Amino acid sequence: MLKEKRKFLLALDGSDQSTAAVDYMAAMLPSRGTEIVLFNVLSQIPEALWDLMKNPDYEDWAAKMGNMEKENLRLLNTFMDQSRKKFMDAGFSEDAIDTRIQNRVVGLARDIVAETKKGYTALAIGRTGTGKHTGLLLGSIASKILGAMAKESICLVVGKPDPREILVAMDGSPGAMKAVDFVANLFGGTNKDVVLFHAMRHLSFPFMDTGDASPMKEIEEMLWSEDQEVMEQVFEDAKARLFKAGFQTAQVRTKIVKGVNSRAASLIGKVKTNVYGTLVVGRTGVSQVDEFNIGRVSNKVVHHAENMAVWIIA
Repeated sequence: MLKEKRKFLLALDGSDQSTAAVDYMAAMLPSRGTEIVLFNVLSQIPEALWDLMKNPDYEDWAAKMGNMEKENLRLLNTFMDQSRKKFMDAGFSEDAIDTRIQNRVVGLARDIVAETKKGYTALAIGRTGTGKHTGLLLGSIASKILGAMAKESICLVVGKPDPREILVAMDGSPGAMKAVDFVANLFGGTNKDVVLFHAMRHLSFPFMDTGDASPMKEIEEMLWSEDQEVMEQVFEDAKARLFKAGFQTAQVRTKIVKGVNSRAASLIGKVKTNVYGTLVVGRTGVSQVDEFNIGRVSNKVVHHAENMAVWIIA
């Protein structure tokens, strides 16, 4: 059964990371029922600088800057055409792909965020960009976008992710189940495999021994046992949603690890040591401020991610 139309915004700047983001999204997204908008905010020469260059002494510089602006636009159009072709080669119809280049209105980040308010399923950006002009650098443009998008889903592409398998971070929260529903609605009926992943942290009490003979160890094991019982039911609920959406039994697995110091670090390690190129997390977890909210994900996962696409689901 054909699902409702999905519409994704890809913020591109012509950088190598933008190219990797296009490659990942073209390989990852189902072509049927999906619309793509390739979007660029063009940073032109400021009007104040043009006014300055009206001085006869600056005529040569004005001509040079004008030529550079034209060449930049030509290269950008070429990049957008190449990106469009990659989606068409992946099975997307020509009328499902829209290319938009707009002049900067307020600022790169704010203009991109403003566009996301127009009914998109999610925004996809690269973690780093050109670094010279319009690069989407984490800590500048990308970090501003992450902080500003409180109610929209976002995919941050780092390096060159493998599109084959999806790791969904589970913690029993409504946010985690939103991540499951997102995966179900987007990838149900496709050939993608999903691993539902939960990590149990060590108890952390300063100056207290947590060795095997410690009373703390017994308490820790008891809490882990209770957590596992809860998570087994959560996994059953999540699997039921995935199966209803079209996933087959062999496509869905569950994994619990115990004794980690950081859930975020365990997620990164899991991706690095397996073929999971896609990590999907809910915006907030059980405590509303744990590793799976937007701030912790950007700080603990995105900064240390390698060849990973991190989907943060609102």
